[in-house]
Formats: sequence, C-alpha cells, structure tokens
Amino acid sequence: MSQAHKLAGLMVIAFFLAYLGNSATPARSLVAQTGGFGDDVGNLSGFAWGSDTVLDSGTKGGMGWLSFSCTNLGTCNATPYGVNLESNGSLSGYAWSSNLGWLSMCDGVVTGSCGSPPASGTAGVSVLLSEANITAPHTSQTGKPVVGFGRFCSVFESGCSGALRSDSARGGWDGWVSFSGQNHGVVLKQNDGTDGSGEPRDTFHGYAWGGGDVIGYLSMSGNGYGVIKGTQPLQILSCAPSQSNALVNVTDILWSFYVSGGGGSYNIFWEEWRDSTPVSGTIPDQKTYTQTGNYTRKLTVSSGGESHSLDCGGGVLVQEGLPYFTINAHPTSVELPGGLGDTDPVVVLTVVPWKGSAEEYYKEDVTITATLWQGSKEIKDGVTWDITPNPVKNIDDPQSTYDEKVLLVMTKSGTPLDAGKLYTIKVRAIGADTVESKVDVTIGVEGTSSGFEEI
Repeated sequence: MSQAHKLAGLMVIAFFLAYLGNSATPARSLVAQTGGFGDDVGNLSGFAWGSDTVLDSGTKGGMGWLSFSCTNLGTCNATPYGVNLESNGSLSGYAWSSNLGWLSMCDGVVTGSCGSPPASGTAGVSVLLSEANITAPHTSQTGKPVVGFGRFCSVFESGCSGALRSDSARGGWDGWVSFSGQNHGVVLKQNDGTDGSGEPRDTFHGYAWGGGDVIGYLSMSGNGYGVIKGTQPLQILSCAPSQSNALVNVTDILWSFYVSGGGGSYNIFWEEWRDSTPVSGTIPDQKTYTQTGNYTRKLTVSSGGESHSLDCGGGVLVQEGLPYFTINAHPTSVELPGGLGDTDPVVVLTVVPWKGSAEEYYKEDVTITATLWQGSKEIKDGVTWDITPNPVKNIDDPQSTYDEKVLLVMTKSGTPLDAGKLYTIKVRAIGADTVESKVDVTIGVEGTSSGFEEI
C-alpha cells in the first residue's frame, strides 16, 4: 500500500512540473519552499484559487491553486499537510501553493506565530464562531466571519518565522494574506450541504487579499472548487502502464495512477487480465512479464469508507523476437486550472528503441501524431499541435533518446475546454513495417480561469 500511495504522489509532482503554461504566475521570483512543517492533515480540504481575473479587479497578482489538504491530491503518505479548524475557531497548519510554497495560518489569532502584520491587523487566522453571521463582500453568501492574517513562509530565510529574506529577494512583498478588510472578507457557512463521505460540511466563501502585485484576491469558492470543513469525494483520475510495449522477461513495467480526495490514506487493489483471461495471485505495481500476450488492468481504491474502480487506459503488449520501440509520456496526467483558451499543456515524450532476439535495436525513423478526445468524441476545433522534433531520427542509439527529448505542446483557440471535464491526448508513434507505439495523456480541467461564478 505505501508504495502505491507514493506513486500517486509522484504523479502529482509530475503534474506541477509539467504545468509550465499556468496563467496564474506570481509577479515576484520567490522560490517556493519544499518539505513540510509538521504532519497534521487537518480537517479542511479543497482548493482556493487566485488569478488576476478574480473579480476582474485589474490587479497584477495571481498565484494559481492553493491546496488546504494533502488529501486533495493523494500526497499524504509522502508529504502530510493541511489546515485544521479548532473547536475555538482558530485555524492552524499550512496550505500549499506550487508557486509560492507554504501558507501558514499562524496558529490562530491567539498565538499569532508569524510576526506583526500590517497596520492594526492580528496575526493568525480564526473563525469567530460566537459572532452573528455576516455577508462576505462581493458575494451573497453569509456565514461566521473569518478574521486575521496568514503568511507565506517563503518570505523567511528558513522555516516559517524569524528573519526575513532580503527586500530585493522578496521584491518588497511581506507575504501576508488578509482574511478580512475594507474591500474583502471570508465567511464560514455552516451546514452547507454534505461532504464526500456524506457528512454535513461547512464551506468557506468570499475573498482573502494578498497584495495587488503578487496574489491579489484569493477566492475561497467557485465553479467546481472550494475550501470546506470535511472531505472531498474520492476520485481515480487516471491509471496507465509506463509503456505500451514490452519484451518478455526483459522490460520492467510500472503501472502508475492519479488519485484525489478521500481520507488521504488509500487501500490499493489491482486486477489484471492476459488476453482477457484473469491473472491469479497478488498483482504488484511493477513487474516484468514472463509470458507474451496483451495485458490489461483495473484499479480499485478505497479510502474513508468509499471505494472506486477504474479500467486503466491502454494496456501492455508483451512480445518476443523483432526489435521495436516504445513512446513514453511525462507526465501521463495533467490537471489544469480553467478553460484551455489561454494555457498550453506541455508533455515531454521519449521514443525508446528495444532489442529483438538478434540483440539489435530498432533503427527506423518514427513519426509522432496527437489527437484530443473527450470520451469517444474527437475535439478538432481550434486545436493545434507543436511536436518537436518530428519525425524522430536515429533512434537505434538508446542513449540519444534521453539526450534529445520530444516536446509536445497543444494550443486550444476559440471555445475553451469545459471546466470539470476529463480529456485525453492520444499520442501515436508510427515507424516502418507498421511498427507503432501509443500512449494516452489525461487532462483534467478544474474550475475556470477566465471568469468567476459563485456556488
């Protein structure tokens, strides 16, 4: 179980590395800190969203997604983190941004462990549970007021307190995020529906403020996203083998997957078929096949009383004899924040030749094509591809394929892709004598980056 859980975390890391086209890029060049601060998963979950289009404010900020729990992306085994709402209303713990690093809640307004905030503000974020409901600015949502300041740890020289980095390194930014103020504010709406496990949930609404040229407005809920007290629904977004072709008794195949939501700790169960015949015994994540055939798999994940299954995309054709090649994609899952009218998914491809029985590598040129699909429907309108280099030449030297990788960029103009939907990039590599290899890349479209709609 622990190894499989770690694989899910690796897929998440791959997504953050791959998403180079994020339109929500901070104005400053701070380096996001890595590593965690403690191991409290907390009782909040979900994402907040910051971009320069939130509220159409004209600000220059925009940090992208802010995750309030490791359960969102299934990384709790590798890097546990989260934000906890205490019984007295104080928020403790850390949220995570791939652009700016850790956001500390500063242990609530009682402790205020992050230094002195601007003006007359109070360090530390809390929900005033004993106060009357108020309406969050710019919304129609009412709930308990949220007050105080959190702070991004990346402004400190180390950890999340003490001396700050130099003013030039911070670009003058102090890292503070305000949850209540003259033109912004956040509320906690209690008993606002049910969470992923069917329990009553409390939902955060409204906008925090992180400075006009770095973060701008930070939306706590929107179309397809939001921060709640409770758990997000368990989802298996994708599972796939590391390559679609293999040599019997030679090639090591890794079956990886991308899981989100649930309780953050997962039970993993694989089923496998060889030419439609079930394979008996325990099925590991990684194996070298000892018999030829076409192998397919089904993944079942259980967490927090939920259980979901998914048929893994494609399969593995295990052969012996003739030399062939395999095309691999890095990553095989990409999750993007918003309609793809202004973002380009970037995928790195490698074409790897394999030996045949005569110990000779595949030597012919390979041509790569790509198509975009939603289910069984191909999406052609406004989709263009840039695949460089193409064709791939001289692949008989296996080392050269790692020195010169193939970059695939998809551009979508016109009508953007639908938020909350899953799409598939089908990549095909075609060589001589009908030798071919294929790999699928899953695109998950979250929320919307071109506007804002309250839930």
